[in-house]
Amino acid sequence: MAEPGCLRGIAVSDGVKGTVEDNPIDETVLDGLRRLQSNLRPDFASRIIRLYLDTTPSVLNELRAAALAGDMRVLRTANHRLISASAALGAARLAALCHDMDVTMRAGSLPDAAQRVEAIAEEYKQVEAALRAWCADQRP
Repeated sequence: MAEPGCLRGIAVSDGVKGTVEDNPIDETVLDGLRRLQSNLRPDFASRIIRLYLDTTPSVLNELRAAALAGDMRVLRTANHRLISASAALGAARLAALCHDMDVTMRAGSLPDAAQRVEAIAEEYKQVEAALRAWCADQRP
């Protein structure tokens, strides 16, 4: 059952219903993580989210540095870490941006690497805010 102020896990504000496209996080994924919690690990989902929020800024810095240096190996490695972690937390748009960059890199070149990395960083800001809000809503 959706919590008050939510529509199928999507935040509602000022009486305006959100859509999946409006939300940077698929909260059904987070609800799945929450269901994995137990009495022994009541904060399982929030710990996973905290780990993601703590490590992603350094991954973004790696992406930025690699894009500026034209280092495709480092760019690909950091990008793969971000794809996997983002998808695991329901950040589908962010994972899609990373996936698109990966597909382009596999084609041989990435002339717009810095712009793509900045688009990823901008989407991450939305993801971060949504994850922090979700965690705050989970507190008793």
